[in-house]
Amino acid sequence: MAEQPVIYVLAGPNGIGKTTVNPFFIPKGVPYINADDIARQLKERLGDISVQELANAQALELMNEFIAINADFAIETNLADQETWLFLKGLKASGYSIHLDFFCVSDVETCVNRVFNRVFQGGHFVQPEIVRLRYEAALRLLKLFKEVPNYLILSDNAADSIICAELKSGKLVFKLENAPEWVEVVLADKVDVLKKIENISDVREKYNLMKKRKTE
Repeated sequence: MAEQPVIYVLAGPNGIGKTTVNPFFIPKGVPYINADDIARQLKERLGDISVQELANAQALELMNEFIAINADFAIETNLADQETWLFLKGLKASGYSIHLDFFCVSDVETCVNRVFNRVFQGGHFVQPEIVRLRYEAALRLLKLFKEVPNYLILSDNAADSIICAELKSGKLVFKLENAPEWVEVVLADKVDVLKKIENISDVREKYNLMKKRKTE
């Protein structure tokens, strides 16, 4: 019997340092799909034009190619929208094992400042308002869908990356004593999230409006 295919999901808000921890999280030899990397390569070839939609389409095409042959692959995402979670749920239903490593910090302004620092080093810019909205939405959705991954690791990246909690199919198997506030928020009962689920839609609407203004 063939081994169960695995999707490795490297997740967290903008500026959290996903690119830095990538080599330590994704097993050697597993294809890594990052739409931002694809966009960067397209810009180098095509010049100063908007390439993000094209990059997203190419990333989706690559994912579909791996899924068609039940191959392992890895993606990077901020997990700030319900569509990504629905995609992961569907992939799990099709036979994939979901290995998700989520990196975060308790103070969103740390992420905002890191994005600014990244720009000075030649990285891409993300508006602070969008960073904050994605941060809030990602934590709420992670709290709501934390039973979806077969393996979920919560790591704090305020300084050095520290594993703070581990869940298997939604069941807590490890938690660091005195875990950061954001970890406790994710692990807490999700009743309050269900009461606020409409706020996630509000966040999505605000985010889409910001994207529209940015392109105008």
